[in-house]
Amino acid sequence: MLGAAQTAAVIYVWPLWHGRADPPNLATVDLLAGWPFGVPLVVSAWAFVRWPRAGSVAHALVLLVAVLGDELRALPEFLSLAVLMVALAWGELGRVIGQAHLASLWLWSGVNKALSPNWPTGSAAFIAQRDHLPSMRPVLAVAVPAAEIALGLAACVPRWRVRWPVRAGAAALHGGILLALVVAHFNLVVWPWNL
Repeated sequence: MLGAAQTAAVIYVWPLWHGRADPPNLATVDLLAGWPFGVPLVVSAWAFVRWPRAGSVAHALVLLVAVLGDELRALPEFLSLAVLMVALAWGELGRVIGQAHLASLWLWSGVNKALSPNWPTGSAAFIAQRDHLPSMRPVLAVAVPAAEIALGLAACVPRWRVRWPVRAGAAALHGGILLALVVAHFNLVVWPWNL
């Protein structure tokens, strides 16, 4: 699933992984500016499916080099999927790292929304309007950050990390986000990541 999700996201923003004039490549390493990384990213994502350990490391390295060739490629959804690929391929330690990554992601996302003055009137309002439920804006403004924070905290409780509360919460949260994005036909690049 992770290899397919990463492939779909890469294909959706295919021009990002190649040299371009607008917006310009912002290379950290000038030698890598403009190199085409789309095909190596897709191949390494599918190598992960066949050979999880070698493929996950290969994919992470290709992604790292691609980001060094253009800082605009350091998008959270691509980096997060790569972290999860590596984590799932490396046994118990990898699983703990993957769980810590998801817990920190949920906590950061929820706290960021809760502290943002723009979340209630910006994104929460946008979601409610696009889903044709404007009266749900106040509920979304509180429920989404609260759910993300609760999920992140629950993922930190050792006996819950891999049990049904976190699994069900993650499925509900990401399923809801995906549904809202699909209904709004918005931000297609994060659809595979939420899936």
